[in-house]
Amino acid sequence: MSKAKCVGDRCVECGEDTSFGSGRFVNRIPADRDLDEDSPFKHLIKEGYSRVDGYLCAECTSDECERCGQLVVLDEQITEGYFEDGFHDNCWMVCCDCLTSEEKNIFYKEVV
Repeated sequence: MSKAKCVGDRCVECGEDTSFGSGRFVNRIPADRDLDEDSPFKHLIKEGYSRVDGYLCAECTSDECERCGQLVVLDEQITEGYFEDGFHDNCWMVCCDCLTSEEKNIFYKEVV
């Protein structure tokens, strides 16, 4: 059984504060993460912990739009799964601004 350490209001990915007033509170989500050498909490490995519990900030749940490169937060990501045949350019995820007119018509008709 893995031993978990609660890191409170810290983002389990980047270690930034997600508490009220931090600017990262509203869009944070509860999360956990396995510890490894890339973790900001890697020092806890020496204490016998293998996982941290806390939150993920919006930045750490974001991915780059494959068309424009802008960060798209988790709840605004439009993935190829919304379209029967995927995207015309084989992208996996794009932002709303990068949808073609045809893609927008399909997305807003079927999804929204």
